[in-house]
Amino acid sequence: MSRRAGRNAKVMMGTSLIVGMGNWTLDGYNVDLIDVTAFGNRDKVFDLGFGDAGTLTFNGNFDPDDALGQMALEAAGSNKEQVTDLFLYISVSQYYTADMTTSSGPNNYALITKSRSVVMDATNVGKVSFTAKLSGVWVLV
Repeated sequence: MSRRAGRNAKVMMGTSLIVGMGNWTLDGYNVDLIDVTAFGNRDKVFDLGFGDAGTLTFNGNFDPDDALGQMALEAAGSNKEQVTDLFLYISVSQYYTADMTTSSGPNNYALITKSRSVVMDATNVGKVSFTAKLSGVWVLV
């Protein structure tokens, strides 16, 4: 069994590390169910519809000086930009990213839907979180 230690995970945007991140979550690939039940059926009948790459959340320590990471993500969110160079590492060399190698590449990206949600606590360092909606196909490389 191949295991991955969380300490080797990280979030990068292009070649820049998103500083301070300590947790990221992909909520998983979902497929819409289409109800095709007709009169006379005794049980509900379904077909598969569109796939959905899901949602990404990541959080960690707030660093307002991280211009190429945290601040760049905030700018991408407020400018409603498609982020195609987000890398979610599970080890030193393996990561999830938008699949830019197929014909659907232009439709594969992340949209930052909640940027720089900051929490300050007198007994801890400031925390920050981001949420992104994933579009298209994301792959483990």
